[in-house]
Amino acid sequence: MLALRIFLAALAAVPALCLVTSRAEASKPDKVGYLLTHFYPVEGKEQVYFHLSKGNDALAYEPLNKDQPVLNSTIGSKSVRDSFIAYNPDANKYWLIGNNQSLAGLSGPGSYYQGYDGIVVFDGQDDTLTSWSKPRLLSVAGEGSLHVFAPEAIWLPSRKEFMLHWSGAYKKDPTQRIYACYTADFTSCSKPFAYYEEADRVGDMSIRKLTDSPHGFVRFWVSNGNDSRILGQYSENGVRGDWKDILPAEKPAMSAKGIDPASGGSGPLVFQDNIDPRTYYVWIIEGSYEPFETNNIRVLPYSYVGNHPGFPKDVQQGNVISVNQKQYDALKKKWGSAEGK
Repeated sequence: MLALRIFLAALAAVPALCLVTSRAEASKPDKVGYLLTHFYPVEGKEQVYFHLSKGNDALAYEPLNKDQPVLNSTIGSKSVRDSFIAYNPDANKYWLIGNNQSLAGLSGPGSYYQGYDGIVVFDGQDDTLTSWSKPRLLSVAGEGSLHVFAPEAIWLPSRKEFMLHWSGAYKKDPTQRIYACYTADFTSCSKPFAYYEEADRVGDMSIRKLTDSPHGFVRFWVSNGNDSRILGQYSENGVRGDWKDILPAEKPAMSAKGIDPASGGSGPLVFQDNIDPRTYYVWIIEGSYEPFETNNIRVLPYSYVGNHPGFPKDVQQGNVISVNQKQYDALKKKWGSAEGK
């Protein structure tokens, strides 16, 4: 597996046709680091944990709060998995959302069908990412829901609201699909609708805005019908527009093998580099996160970069966001690192 990844990394280094974007145009000069949210998949640790990057190194992190939870849920299942930080740039407002289902110590298909229909929500009290409300529950799936996994939300400026999406299933139709609804502030949600489906189960979808295209987006998900590979697509005309598969430039038949041809996975997350806007990172859970890097998000293969010093180990599904100097300093001041820095 390692030999294959090394070969693919070398192949990915070969220049490919891509959209050229000015560094000055799309870089993030005010961003000085990254915040990783996640949980640990063991009993008592299905809560919200933070890791803070070592400066603008997108692959090197230190745990905050001595690697103890920064947020705990005391409602519903009293667990928070798959945490995600949503941001409304118009209001400069943050929310942290998560899966309300506890799976630690459970096994078998029945463990996934616990009947939860909503998500856990923490409201940001300011813009420092260090002050959050007590948790509350938001129903999103409605009656007959079997589960709500991997909730994420993408801000849509044209609608002035988020498209909130999750992996869900219903008693009347237990095939897992990606469902979605619209919400402005995570206090209520529109009627849910099926956003994406395949003949077999799909899940863990992650969607991000592309900065080199006015209406461009990219999305990744787990496709059970393709040996649980992580597949990807991009759209140039919105989240409900026309999507094209992310394929190798020269061998499109490899499409079913996904982002990591060496293995299946789960919980993909994607984020853009703060310094070079052409660079994106896609992390895939294969026991723990394994990172891939690319300077052309629309074309495979991506380079495996898992040997990077300081890359976090044993962490489970979450997301990574860019942080500014004010946020970086506030996070370190409040929770420090595992070494108390």
